[in-house]
Amino acid sequence: MPDTIPPPPAPAAEPAGSLSELLKAPDRYALGIVGGGALGARVAVALAAAAAGSALFFFAAGFFASWQVALLDAAKGAGIALFAFVLCLPSLYVFSCLSGATLRASQIVAAGAACLATAGLLLAALAPVLWLFAVSSSSAGFVAGLAVVLALPAARYALAPVTGLQRAGGIRTTGGLRLWLAVLAIVALQTVTLLRPMLAAPPPEPEPTPFDAPGSKAAPAAPEKMFFLEHFLRTMDNGR
Repeated sequence: MPDTIPPPPAPAAEPAGSLSELLKAPDRYALGIVGGGALGARVAVALAAAAAGSALFFFAAGFFASWQVALLDAAKGAGIALFAFVLCLPSLYVFSCLSGATLRASQIVAAGAACLATAGLLLAALAPVLWLFAVSSSSAGFVAGLAVVLALPAARYALAPVTGLQRAGGIRTTGGLRLWLAVLAIVALQTVTLLRPMLAAPPPEPEPTPFDAPGSKAAPAAPEKMFFLEHFLRTMDNGR
């Protein structure tokens, strides 16, 4: 009688609500959100991962200028992720409802945070690649363009929790949440423009004029208002 090959062992289940479950089994992670288990912890862990991943990505980009700029960009990166998410919370709820969500507001927030965390983890994984080109390239436009290209997979795979939520029965369609992720990306890009410069040191404070009171400091010039596409094109053109 020929020997039979034993079946392979079943893969070990990742801890419920963990980041490893979010990456390896987004459907199971989404099922946990629909079940309503430990939503506060899920949101806290997901937002921390999103902020850390964004901080690491911008930290790597900042080495184009100096390690001091890199540290400043890391703080900006974490702020961009959290600020954009908070601004987009009302639209997250509305788009979820338009997608046929049967979830409570806390579950919807947990689902949005899971999308943001997925993107943040991918940004963190790609940060070493960005760092290499940041420290070895002399073109700010190239580094900015590379950062956008590397961020595209993060935007693509941020959809994984959305499709998992649909399979778990939390929403009927994914169209509304796909649109919300597009809005979130646009808000994040505009926030990058608001917090510029990212690849250079901040401009020095203006010197006080003879008409200023002794010991006073001149008021810093207000940054020019700019759309993020204009900012990106300027960076590609002259590195600013």
